[in-house]
Amino acid sequence: MKYDKQPTAGPSIAEARALVDSLGSWKTIGAASFSLRGIVRFNRERFFTKGVWEEVTKTVELYRTGRQNPEQSDDAAETENPRATAVLINWSRLSTLQISTMQRAWSLPVFDRYSLVVQLFNLRAKSQEAKLQAQLAELGLLRDRLPALFSFTPSDTKSTSAITGTSLLHVDQLLKERETRLLDQLTAVEQRRQATRQHRREKQTHQFPIVTVVGYTNAGKTSLIRCLSGNQKLSSSPQVFATLDVTHHRARLPAFHKHCLSAPSDTKVPAGSEHLSKFGLPGIHLLLLDTIGFMADLPTNLIAAFRATLEECLDTDLILHVIDISEPDWERRASHVDSVLTRAGVRVRLNTTTLSPQSHFESDRADKLDSPTILRVGNKVDCGLTYVTETNRQELDFIVSTENLTGIAELCEGIEDKLSRYLGWLRHTVCINQGSPVLKWLYSNAMVTDISVAPEDAQRLYVSAVFTQASWSRLKHHFRVVSSKRS
Repeated sequence: MKYDKQPTAGPSIAEARALVDSLGSWKTIGAASFSLRGIVRFNRERFFTKGVWEEVTKTVELYRTGRQNPEQSDDAAETENPRATAVLINWSRLSTLQISTMQRAWSLPVFDRYSLVVQLFNLRAKSQEAKLQAQLAELGLLRDRLPALFSFTPSDTKSTSAITGTSLLHVDQLLKERETRLLDQLTAVEQRRQATRQHRREKQTHQFPIVTVVGYTNAGKTSLIRCLSGNQKLSSSPQVFATLDVTHHRARLPAFHKHCLSAPSDTKVPAGSEHLSKFGLPGIHLLLLDTIGFMADLPTNLIAAFRATLEECLDTDLILHVIDISEPDWERRASHVDSVLTRAGVRVRLNTTTLSPQSHFESDRADKLDSPTILRVGNKVDCGLTYVTETNRQELDFIVSTENLTGIAELCEGIEDKLSRYLGWLRHTVCINQGSPVLKWLYSNAMVTDISVAPEDAQRLYVSAVFTQASWSRLKHHFRVVSSKRS
């Protein structure tokens, strides 16, 4: 296999370090960069050209023997000049032949990004489904690397291990059967999940909107969820693939978020809020779903092993794509996330800001069953806008900081507006008597967004709420609403 186009830049060294350092007892002791000098040929035995191969081999030998730092003496302590015990080639995937050649030449185990991520998946998988998916990914890797285990007798066409007498074909058949069983188990899990999802949708259509948060690794997804949900127990981790399971977090987008997010503790609560302690705080209630972070240069079949999880978490009403705009290549990373979602079979479309409100509403409703809308959220604006230009700024719907809360209020409003349009919600303000049972009904059957004392009558309240078509009809049927107006 030959790459028709040489990559203009290899995978990020920082990402490679993050992969290694996320493996617990593993630690990066050094990194070296080399030019590929020409077209990458997948079937090249040494992967590198002859000249580069010699450079790489020399460097590996220095690290293997603990002589990578010329300023250190040969008898320096190993803690000062640690010896390499493995080599990571920062490339998506190497062939079995290339791995074998490198390991024989360097006398060290060699990993590519694919094999390293498989290690991480097995380490982090906790749920039954995640473990099945991790095992499936590992089996694919093992089957590809089988020839290296039978390389003692390369001239033997039967490919029989000199140690056990087991044939390569027999082992491959056993692994293939195991792979089939895993796929059957995953299919059963997916079918059960789809049935549960359909039941949930039929039982509580749009009563509890779902917002899925996606993004490149370390973009700040968990930090944003903590900010929106108010769950201070959530802690973000710099580790790659810290979790392989979707996590759910209840959140409320309060009508008073501008006050709640930035006001000092002695700020007065708006008039009429004395009713909040009895029935709860007003606002749009939703469920935030945190997902696995993405990373470039991972083989598509590795992502495919987690396709079921991606489809589950993206059965959603809205997608927040969190982008770390403090990174110089944030546009490439954002594009990669979009392509992964597409390859996973998820039909998504970007938020369109050029439509009029009426046509925007009709477009949302027409496409509702086809794909959720994506809101692109540029995070870490507190680190500056060095890499945001007038042109690429148009790719972002919101710019926020989860550290100083810049832009969070505007994002809350955007989420509320998009969900309202997408789900066909109605906004109404009703005027009721103080102590009316209508208020309790509204909190149970609608989403109250604001309460204020009527200026013309202190014994009456104006209550603003978001309704589905059905809940608004039920309110009018069960209660005599004194007055109402469309918000």
